[in-house]
Amino acid sequence: MGNEDVITPPAGNTEYAKLVAIAPAPADDGPLTIAESMPEFPGGATALKTFLLRNIRQPDDLQAGQRIVVLASFVVSKKGMIENAKIVGSGRTDLDKEILRVIAKMPAWKPGFQNGHEVAVYFNLPVTFLGAEEE
Repeated sequence: MGNEDVITPPAGNTEYAKLVAIAPAPADDGPLTIAESMPEFPGGATALKTFLLRNIRQPDDLQAGQRIVVLASFVVSKKGMIENAKIVGSGRTDLDKEILRVIAKMPAWKPGFQNGHEVAVYFNLPVTFLGAEEE
C-alpha cells in the first residue's frame, strides 16, 4: 500500500492546521444533560445562592423544623437565557409557584460549552424551605 490517499499540505501552510484544529459544532438535537463546561449563574454558585435568598419569599406557615424541598428544572440556552422552567419535584403548590416566579427573574447565565461551542444545557435547581426553629 502506498501513500497515494494521503494529502500533505504544502510546507508552512498554517490555514490547513487551523481547519483541522476546529471541532465541529455539536448537532442541535436539543439541550444536553451534561456539557464539558456547565452553565453558570453570573458570579457562580455563591451568587446564585445570594440571589435566591434575596428573592424567594419564605412562607410563614411552616412548622418549626419543617423541611420542604422543591426541585425545579430549566434549560440554559446557547445565549444564556432561562427557558422551559418547570417543577419536577413538587413541595407544595404555593412553593412551586414561588420558585418559578424567582427563576423567571434570573439574569442571563454564562452558557454551557461543548467542543468549544455554546450549547443549551438542562439545569436542575433544588430549593429547600425550612421552618424557623423556635427559641
